[in-house]
Amino acid sequence: MEEAPLFNNNENIHQNTNDNFKNDNDFCIVKTNKITIENILLKDECTQTEPSELYTKENKEEKNVKEVQIILETKKKRKDSPDDIRPKIFNYFNKMIYFWISSTKNLNSDIEIIQYSLEKNNKQCIAQQMNKLLKELFVSQDNINNIEQIDNKLLKDKLNLKYEKAYKYFISGPNEIKGKEELFENFSFLEDYLKNLEKKESKEYISKVKEVATRYDEWKDKKVHLFKK
Repeated sequence: MEEAPLFNNNENIHQNTNDNFKNDNDFCIVKTNKITIENILLKDECTQTEPSELYTKENKEEKNVKEVQIILETKKKRKDSPDDIRPKIFNYFNKMIYFWISSTKNLNSDIEIIQYSLEKNNKQCIAQQMNKLLKELFVSQDNINNIEQIDNKLLKDKLNLKYEKAYKYFISGPNEIKGKEELFENFSFLEDYLKNLEKKESKEYISKVKEVATRYDEWKDKKVHLFKK
């Protein structure tokens, strides 16, 4: 007696394309009438994982913080440098001098007092002004010749004062004007300027401002490192 075949014709592996298919996990499912063969990997691809949005955001924020820190440190270095401090001191000084002259009692209306500011905010320009008289800086050219003809002696004395002499009084303080109180009425000193800075600046910065102001004779004609920038 012949043995029956292991599979009859009706039990052969189906050739229908619907029988063999690929599932969502890229595995091949082969169906027969007796068994199902699974886990035959069709392909082996390495997929690159994209960085998460949170990671990207954190990196971007960290970079922004570093950039801001660099900007702030750069600004602080510039602010603390003598080149930045000098013009601030002399802008204050020149405004004060204008007010001091303009407030003179019985100011002669024939003399026009003008506001003076440095043409260039650097030490070379400051050094050039030191030898000039206040009238050369704070009186219009059309009025300079009329100064000696006015009756206001107090105004004359102010306008004939040397710029550097006025600046020395400015940095020395009120103790240096004893006996000249009338002349220096409404005159503001460096200590007044520093006191105003206390409202918004650190002690370290104020100390640097004072050093730049009082050591002007050292830096006005040459390069001097007053302190580390």
